[in-house]
Amino acid sequence: MKQLILLLFFIFSLTLTAQSEGYNGNYEVKYKNNDGSIIEYKINLNSSGSFIFHYYAKHTRSKSPEQNIYGKGKWKADKNIISFIIDEQIDLDDTHILNFRNTKARIDRKSPRNKTPEIIPDLMRFFKSDISLVEGLKLKKIN
Repeated sequence: MKQLILLLFFIFSLTLTAQSEGYNGNYEVKYKNNDGSIIEYKINLNSSGSFIFHYYAKHTRSKSPEQNIYGKGKWKADKNIISFIIDEQIDLDDTHILNFRNTKARIDRKSPRNKTPEIIPDLMRFFKSDISLVEGLKLKKIN
């Protein structure tokens, strides 16, 4: 009986690490305009299954020059699709206003058939979201 419980615990542990292995990390993209304006999108997928999203914009020709918008919640992976799960009671507050419910992203990786020495970072593509700021966004994995 002890061996069965130990085996089940081991399998469960492998399942948890398999979900986040290779997908967790920091993804971002930065845009800089000639006039000095900056727009940054960042998301951190933690190995614990939580995530933090940050949008930053600094506009040089605007009355409100800086803008920070945040979102947080949980994520899960199914093959190369990342689904975001939000508990509105916990994850939404005055700071974290983006609701990632109904948001999905795909992780694109260098094909194993591609034998070139070129380093191609993983790419997170948001293909479904109720957040216009996020839908269609492409972020590169930086670590």
